Amino acid sequence: NPFRLTPDPRFLYITPKHRECLSALVYGVLSRKGFLVVSGDAGTGKTTLIHTVLGMLSERKVDCAFIFHPLLEPEDFLENVLVDLGVNPPSRKKGDMLRALHHFLLKRHESGSTTALIVDEAHKLSAPLLEEIRLFSNLETSTDKLLQIVLAGQTELDDLFRRDDMRQLKQRISIRARLTPFNLQQTSDYIGHRLSVAGRNALELFPPQTMPLIYQLSHGIPRLINSICDNALLLAFAAQAESVSIPMLREVAHDLDLGEIHIAAAAEKAPPLEAEPARQIQAQPEAETTVPLRPSTSLRTLAAYGE
Repeated sequence: NPFRLTPDPRFLYITPKHRECLSALVYGVLSRKGFLVVSGDAGTGKTTLIHTVLGMLSERKVDCAFIFHPLLEPEDFLENVLVDLGVNPPSRKKGDMLRALHHFLLKRHESGSTTALIVDEAHKLSAPLLEEIRLFSNLETSTDKLLQIVLAGQTELDDLFRRDDMRQLKQRISIRARLTPFNLQQTSDYIGHRLSVAGRNALELFPPQTMPLIYQLSHGIPRLINSICDNALLLAFAAQAESVSIPMLREVAHDLDLGEIHIAAAAEKAPPLEAEPARQIQAQPEAETTVPLRPSTSLRTLAAYGE
C-alpha cells in the first residue's frame, strides 16, 4: 500500500526543504555539533525523515538511542536511553545510570565513534525533562560533544524555545531545520513517487485534473495526502473503476470531514507549478465553483464490499 500511514523510508519524497533538513541532521551528528532541532506542522513528514536519518547514521556506524514516547519521568527517560544503547547500569539509581552513560560515551569517543540521542514528538517534553536533556550536553571532552542530541517536534517546539526559562537550552542549539507543506507540483510529484515505488503509474490512477483538488483538501500535508489517496483508491476499487475521479474525491472529503470543496478555486489559489515539463499538471476545473457535499456510502461498507 503506497499510502500507508507508517514512516517507511522507502517512500520518502525529497523536496529541496527535505534535502536541506536531511543533510543538516546527518552532517550535524557526524560533525558532533551537539544540539540539533527539526520542527514542522503535524503530518509534514518529520517521523519519516527521522527514520531515514536513523538508517543513514546506522550505515555510518553511529550508535543511536531513539525515543518516540517522550512522556516519561527523567529517570525512566534515562533508563530508556541506556537500554537503546545496550548499556547495563549497576542499578536504577540516577547517579549510577549517569556514570554508566558517561563511561559508555567516553569509550565510544576513544574508539572514534559517534553516539546520538534522537527524540521524536519533542514538543511534548516536560520542562524538567528538557532540563535533563540540556544537562546531557555537558557530557563532553575539551574538543567534542560526547552525545549528539536531535529533537524533532511540531511547531509548538519552536514556541517552547522562545520561553525565557528555556533560553539556556536555546543557546545550545547549533542547527535548526524546518519542514514545510508541499506546493501543488510537489503534491503531484509526491503521489507519483509513492506509486512509482509501489510499481504503478500515477497518471493511471490519479488523472491530472484530480491533483489540484487533492492539494486543496490536504493543504500539501503528506499525512493528509496519504489518507485522501488511500480512501480514494478504496472507492475506485469498490466501484471497479480504473482511476480516481472528482466525484470520488468529493466522497472522500465528506467521509474524512475535510470541509467544503471549491474546485475552481483550487486551481486559482494553488502556487504555480515548478519547472518539470514532463510532469506538469494542467488544472481542468469543472463548471461549478462550489460543490455541495452529499451523504455517501460509508468507507467501512465499501471496504467490506471490496473484500
